[in-house]
Amino acid sequence: MKKLNQKKFRLFYDGTCGLCHWLIRFSLSRMPPQTPIYFSPLQGVAFKNLKKKFPKHHFPDSIVVYDEDKKKVFVKSEAVIKVLILLGQPWKAIASLLEGVPLPILNKGYDCVAKIRHKFFKSPKQSCPTIPKEKKKFFDD
Repeated sequence: MKKLNQKKFRLFYDGTCGLCHWLIRFSLSRMPPQTPIYFSPLQGVAFKNLKKKFPKHHFPDSIVVYDEDKKKVFVKSEAVIKVLILLGQPWKAIASLLEGVPLPILNKGYDCVAKIRHKFFKSPKQSCPTIPKEKKKFFDD
């Protein structure tokens, strides 16, 4: 459960995208215990509830990170950078380098990858990636 003063982050992902499933497995294998990330598919109830909280926000169909303490949403490149920061070193250093690139340029690259991701990453059979049993506690709908 959530400890006092512990931030809680939720990564929403496209449950039909192989690249998103790869990102989830990547994150789970590197996630520090002091900064857990929780995962939910964009097609689930939790994301529908998030959209109700932010009715004027434009959400992509790939990944969204929500900081539950600050009530802040990160999308596209900002979401990728946020995940890298949460994973700690050396990923945090890579995030720092990416933060030096103007966001419109990063988002153009993000959009290019998002458009072709289904061609290069096989669509999964289920919305939850195949993960070890002990990591399932980080997932919900």
